[in-house]
Amino acid sequence: KKKSSIFDNNFAIIYLAMTDHSKGKELFAERNYAGAAEAFSQAINANPDSKEVALLYSNQAECMLKMNNNQAAAAFCEKSLQLDPCNAKSYNRLARALPKDTSEAALSICSAIALCGNQVHGSLILLYKSIQQEASHKDWMPLDHRHIRLINPGTPFPFRSTFETSLWIISPGSFDIIHTIVVTNSSSAVIGLGKV
Repeated sequence: KKKSSIFDNNFAIIYLAMTDHSKGKELFAERNYAGAAEAFSQAINANPDSKEVALLYSNQAECMLKMNNNQAAAAFCEKSLQLDPCNAKSYNRLARALPKDTSEAALSICSAIALCGNQVHGSLILLYKSIQQEASHKDWMPLDHRHIRLINPGTPFPFRSTFETSLWIISPGSFDIIHTIVVTNSSSAVIGLGKV
């Protein structure tokens, strides 16, 4: 009788996770959102890779949004972002799940836009504008989403901007700030993603 090796076991786990992930994507395409969420959950249980698990949590969040379960969607986004604090889709989905008048929704949409860089699509801009219209965000959210900048590790202080209002999103590993807004003057703010 042949003994199974660690390699065989790991291969079986990865194969199950990939199968469940593919099944989830198929079910989502068929608009079976509850079935897709369950398949993604099974893939999470079988998958040891944290980046992949972050993606699966984000996919579960999208299923919850499609089923109008915003509270569960927000919870899945938070789990995803704990594993991958630079996941633009998770920030986008979190912004969609939260009430537009919350600062967490504003932080999330700004983070999604910064992480997308020059690849910002129309639906993200529309969501940004709808959240930005809330009175509580007008003091720190730029009027134009193009005034949001991502700062990566190694970028020197001080940050300079030619824009009247700037928002700086700092990626993990850059500094020692925890996901907060720091107003540096009347026209600029800094947001840290995860442990930066």
